[in-house]
Amino acid sequence: MIYLGIDTSNSPLAIALIEDNTVLIEETANLKINHSLTAMPAIEEMMKKAKVLPTDLTHIAVAEVLVLYRRAHRSDHCENLGMVTENSAPSSF
Repeated sequence: MIYLGIDTSNSPLAIALIEDNTVLIEETANLKINHSLTAMPAIEEMMKKAKVLPTDLTHIAVAEVLVLYRRAHRSDHCENLGMVTENSAPSSF
């Protein structure tokens, strides 16, 4: 099984290819531009370097954003939006 991992949840773009619990290749780009412009070209280049074809991928994993708010008066609003606060966490955690 070959996994493509993508993390665009923060400033650096992080991508990796993993096969059977072994990291084949990973790259991090700390660019100040929109990841929507750089993610696909970076993934294509990384896959070429690793000699992995799109059809070889069995799984794609994408990071989920974790938002923490410290102000108590914002907690109810954040929970209503499905965001994580100090006093709450999604059941998937």
